[in-house]
Amino acid sequence: MHLRIIRDEDPMSPRGWDNLGTMACWHKRHALGDIQPLCPSDEFCEDLPSGTIKLPLYVYDHGGLTISTHSFDCPWDSGPVGYIYAEPNRIKSEYNVTEITDEVIERVTSALRNEVKIYDQYLCGSVWGFIIEKECSECKSLTHDDSCFGFFGDTLEETGILEHIRDSSSLSKQTIEDAWNERK
Repeated sequence: MHLRIIRDEDPMSPRGWDNLGTMACWHKRHALGDIQPLCPSDEFCEDLPSGTIKLPLYVYDHGGLTISTHSFDCPWDSGPVGYIYAEPNRIKSEYNVTEITDEVIERVTSALRNEVKIYDQYLCGSVWGFIIEKECSECKSLTHDDSCFGFFGDTLEETGILEHIRDSSSLSKQTIEDAWNERK
């Protein structure tokens, strides 16, 4: 068997998933996040319901895009781009609570940061797939055996590829690690 791990050239945007947060972004050249409000950001924020949890979004735009809830060191190519937020009704529904406590705020903040991290992986091209091919014993040609794409992450462990392949094939951990190190 031969294993190749390659970049997912057509990944699904994680903003299409059932996310807790909504990303509102104001960028001159890119439609980032979920919504691109026409009003200025301060007006937009004033209209959010009381109790909304929001984190700032910053973008670094230089030959590619990266996004974070923390500012970047380069003021020339980076700056604030918007917010990720979760409204109180959505939080209460998602966490099955009637009151938003400090513990809930902490959990929501962590979830929002994770959504930004995954979206950043999408923007940076850190989405992967694998192809397993079998070799014909007679002619030695390779034929498709299995493949799967849409694994987000910067490390083999983070993507979940290792567990996925080991659960569905006889490939060794070392073979999978080698394919990760040789990925394109």
